[in-house]
Amino acid sequence: LADDAPPAAHVPEQTQFLAVEGAALPSVVVFGESDDVKAEVHFGTVSVGQSVSRRLTVVNHSAELVPLALSEPDPTGAFSLTTAVRALEPGGELDLGVQFAPTQEAMSYQQMVLACPRGDLVLTLQGKGAAPSLRVELPGEQPLPVAPGTLHLGPCLVGDVATQTFALANDSDFDLPFELATLRSGWRNESGAIALDVSPRVATVRARSKQTCTVTFAPDLPGIHFFTLLEVRVPNGRDRQTLCLRAHATASAAWLLSPHDLAAETATSAPGPAPPQSTILAPDGSRFPGALADLGARVDLRLEPDPARRLAGEASLLVGHCARRGGGGAGAGAGAKEGKGADKVAPLEFSLAGLPAAAEALGFKAEPAKGTVAAGTHTAVRLSFAPSSQSLAKSNLGIISAFGVSQWTEAQLTLSLKGGAPAPAAPEVTVCLCGFVPTAKDLAEAEARASEAEAAAAAEAKVALPEKGAAKAKAAKGKK
Repeated sequence: LADDAPPAAHVPEQTQFLAVEGAALPSVVVFGESDDVKAEVHFGTVSVGQSVSRRLTVVNHSAELVPLALSEPDPTGAFSLTTAVRALEPGGELDLGVQFAPTQEAMSYQQMVLACPRGDLVLTLQGKGAAPSLRVELPGEQPLPVAPGTLHLGPCLVGDVATQTFALANDSDFDLPFELATLRSGWRNESGAIALDVSPRVATVRARSKQTCTVTFAPDLPGIHFFTLLEVRVPNGRDRQTLCLRAHATASAAWLLSPHDLAAETATSAPGPAPPQSTILAPDGSRFPGALADLGARVDLRLEPDPARRLAGEASLLVGHCARRGGGGAGAGAGAKEGKGADKVAPLEFSLAGLPAAAEALGFKAEPAKGTVAAGTHTAVRLSFAPSSQSLAKSNLGIISAFGVSQWTEAQLTLSLKGGAPAPAAPEVTVCLCGFVPTAKDLAEAEARASEAEAAAAAEAKVALPEKGAAKAKAAKGKK
C-alpha cells in the first residue's frame, strides 16, 4: 500500500489471534514468613531514642549457592539491618535482624532491596516515632489550697504518719521507664531522716497503664516548711515535668496557717529554698508547741487596701483541727485518713476577743468571733479593716487624713484555742492587725466610685426584673 493510502477497514471475520505460552517458575529465594519475594514489617509506635527489633527468615529453595547483597542502604534512616547479609547455601536460611530506632516524632517508611541473581527481595518497613511522656494524675480533693502541680498531705501530728498516692499514666503504646529525682527539698527531721518521701523512685510503666506512687510523711518536729520538689525523668523525654510534695506538722491538734504562708504555697509549685531549719524558742527559752512554732505567740496580719472595695483590707487566718492518723501513736492503724475517728474526738473550740471598742468603731472586724472545728477540718477566720469617712471623722486619725497624709494603724485581739487531742500547750495567740488609713480625699473618691457602681448595678437589676418577669409570663403562656 502507498504511504498515503487510507487504512483498511476492520473486518471482524478476518481477525487473527496469536497465542503465547510460557512457564512461570517459582522464586527460589523467598522470605520464610510470607513465602514470597515481598514482606512487610510494621513496628508500630516507638519512643524516640529507643529501638525495637524484629527478625525475618530468608530461605534458599534452590540447590545452588545464591549470593545476596543489600542495595542502596540508607545510613541516615531510622531502619537498619542488625545482621550481615551473606550468600545462602543450597537449601540454607538466613536469620535477618531489622531494627527501628526513631530520632524524631514522625512516620518512617523505607524499602530495603536484597539483590539476588534469582530475583530481588523487597522488604517494606514502617514505624512511627513518638516523644515519651508520662502524665501525672493527682487526687481531685486536697486538704489545703495548692498551686497546680502540687500534692499536699495537709497537717500531720508529730510522731504520726500520713500517706497519699498519685499516679503516673502512660498513654503511649510502649513501656516507659522513669525516675523521680529530687530537685530541691525543705526541712528534714531532727533525726536527719527525710520526713517527706515517695516510692517507688525508679520503675517502668507498662504501655497504656498506670504506676501508683505512694508519698509518706513522718515528721518528728513541727513546722510548715516540709516540701520535696520532684522531676519526672523519662529517657529522651521531650518535656520535663515537676511535682511538688508539701506537708505540715503540728505537735498539737490545733494548727494555724497565716494568709502569707498560704499565699506562698498557692503561688507556685516550684518553691525556693526553705528558711533555715532552727528551733523557734519562746522568750523564756522554751519551745513553742504545735504548728504555732512557725507563727510564734503572735500573728501579724497586714490588711492591704483594695481599690475595688472602698480601700478596705481583708485577710483570712485558717484555724484547723488535726486528727490523729495512727502512724506513730496509739489507736488507728498506719496510713489512716485524716478525720477517721472524728466522732470520738472533741471538737476544737476557738474564740476571738479583746478587740478595743475604738478599733472596732474605726472599722476593724473579726468574724466569726467564735466557733468549733471538727477533727480533720479547718475554717477561715475573716479579719478586715474597712474605714469610712464617718468613722475617721470621730478619731484623731481623721485629722491626719484630712491633711492629705495616709498612714497605717494597728489593733490587737486574742485568739483562744481549746480542745483537741493533744490540746495546745499555749492556747492563746495574739493577733495583730495592721490596717491602711487613706487620705480623706482618696477615701471620699473611693466611696463615691463605689456608690456610683452600686447605683448602676441596682438600676440594671431594676430594668432586668420586669424583662425577666415578662419573659417568664410569655413562656408560661406558651405552655398553655
